Amino acid sequence: MAEALVHHLGQGQVQAVSAGSHPAQAVHPLAIRTLARRGIQMSLSVPKSLELFVGQSFDRVITLCDRVRERFPTWGDSSPTHWSLPDPSTAEGSEAERQQVFDQLALQLDVRIRLLLAERSQEHQETVSGQQTAS
Repeated sequence: MAEALVHHLGQGQVQAVSAGSHPAQAVHPLAIRTLARRGIQMSLSVPKSLELFVGQSFDRVITLCDRVRERFPTWGDSSPTHWSLPDPSTAEGSEAERQQVFDQLALQLDVRIRLLLAERSQEHQETVSGQQTAS
C-alpha cells in the first residue's frame, strides 16, 4: 500500500519500492479494495522480498514493521526511518472490521507520505535556491 501511495501522491516524481521480510503470495484483497476506493490501482502489484534489494542504495529507507527494523537495523550506509505501523493482514474480526483496519492504515500512510513528500520538496527548493545564490 505504501509503494502505491507514494507513486500516486508523488505524481510520478518519486520512485518507490516496497518489500517485506515474509512477503505473501499476493497482495491482500482488502489492500487492493482500500486503495481502489481512493482511485489508486494496485491489482497488478506483486509482493517482493527484502532480499531482492540487499546491497542496493536508496535515498531514503522507511521500515513499517517492527520485525523488519529488528532484522535490518541499518540499510547500506544509513539507518532507516521507522514508522511503527500495524500489519493490517493480521487483523481479526468481521470483514467490515478488517476493512476498517486497512482504511486506518491507508490514512496513516497517506498523512506520513504527504509530510515526507513536502519535506523532500522543501529540501529540493533549498538546494535549488542555494545553487542560484552561489552562482
